[in-house]
Amino acid sequence: MAFEKRRMERRKVTYYLPVTEPGSSRLVGVVVDITPRGFKLDTGEKTPVGQVRRFVINLSDEVAPPSARIFLGCSRWCRADFMDSSSYKVGYEFINVTQDNAKFFTRLYEDYGAKTGQSREYDSSDYIWK
Repeated sequence: MAFEKRRMERRKVTYYLPVTEPGSSRLVGVVVDITPRGFKLDTGEKTPVGQVRRFVINLSDEVAPPSARIFLGCSRWCRADFMDSSSYKVGYEFINVTQDNAKFFTRLYEDYGAKTGQSREYDSSDYIWK
């Protein structure tokens, strides 16, 4: 069994949270779950461990002003999606976080992350072709 290093539990994101590249509208992926220290991204890109990337999250100003957040993330792991071999789940740790972005990520975690018991992992029994 792998040792769990997280200090806070992951929370599934209950809001569609697309991630793009700065200066582009190219979708990199969608945030699946989050902690105030990092996030899991559902993406079509296999990502080497230790890669640092710049990302943008755009939300409406009503959700979290200002609407666009640029931040850095360092990939900590990458795994092929068990349901879709052309998709990957990548764990990122936030790095060099500004004070404003730290508040933003904490707010996402608290306001849009489903607490334990509100969501669950899916398994083969959830699909019609079982």
